[in-house]
Amino acid sequence: MEKSKITHLNKFAIIIGVGGAGCNALSYIYKNCTYEDIDFFALDTDRRALSAGEIPLSAKLLIGKNITHGNSADTDPEKGRLAAMESSELIKNKLEPNHYELAFIVTGMGGGTGTGAAPIIADICRSMNIYTIAICSTPFSFEGHLKRRRANEGVVKLKQSVDNIAIFSNDDSMNSDALVTASDAFNASDATFYIPIDTAFSIIMTQGLINLDFADIRATLAGEKLAFLAYGKGEGEKRVTKAFENIKKSPFLNHIKLEKSKKLLYYLQSCEGNEALRVAELTEVQNFIDIFRRDIHIIWGTGFDSRLKSNEIKVSVILTGITDEEKNI
Repeated sequence: MEKSKITHLNKFAIIIGVGGAGCNALSYIYKNCTYEDIDFFALDTDRRALSAGEIPLSAKLLIGKNITHGNSADTDPEKGRLAAMESSELIKNKLEPNHYELAFIVTGMGGGTGTGAAPIIADICRSMNIYTIAICSTPFSFEGHLKRRRANEGVVKLKQSVDNIAIFSNDDSMNSDALVTASDAFNASDATFYIPIDTAFSIIMTQGLINLDFADIRATLAGEKLAFLAYGKGEGEKRVTKAFENIKKSPFLNHIKLEKSKKLLYYLQSCEGNEALRVAELTEVQNFIDIFRRDIHIIWGTGFDSRLKSNEIKVSVILTGITDEEKNI
């Protein structure tokens, strides 16, 4: 089914890719996202890289033409920042007519465009009363100390400009024991960016028996900067337990102390019919909840997703309340 045009008004959400890594991830998300009521927007300083992306032309913007002349910001975040500043009115003009409620900004930290431009774009979104969540990656270890330092500095600045931020290390996006090519590694990173988006939209945009909506997500995210959004799937016997175990393997949950979370939202989905979620299976949830503090605030729901296999369960989870000291970036 052909995706809706980017120019349609009053969509619920927009996903914005910033810089090389962000636009590559956006292309992956565009090809794989099956949810409706979403727009896509690719921003880069590199004309050739932007042209190569699979996002429709109407959803692309070359930023900072007078700063980089379409030749990228290289590894200079200041160039990326100035490029976004130069094109700020163009960005506003793209966003303003649609009255979005939610923006996801996807970007890689450590380079020039994403590191420098993403905070400016987040500021623009929030100035327009768009709830803004950043999803960002930090570099592979083989990319060196300097890039990782730039990435960490970029995360600090981006965190100040967004409502929430979800961070993963590219090292954690792939199985380090697997014999993978460099291309496989970057593809795995692209796919990882989609995890929090799929998690949120699974909750917001699918039918529920116990419905959750964007207000429930905002209640879980409120007052916190760091956010951890992930999902897991399980099949067959003990499928709920398997789904929760797979959540713990998410790149977004590596290196954190889950038991320190102050808020938890979880949403269980199955197919309708004979293989729908059973009341007895809800007892398996308790094993997951038992790892948390006794006073954790919990919001939960359950519903259906026709895309799941007949004997499959999907569990989407949002966790907040974990401090910087309890998350190594």
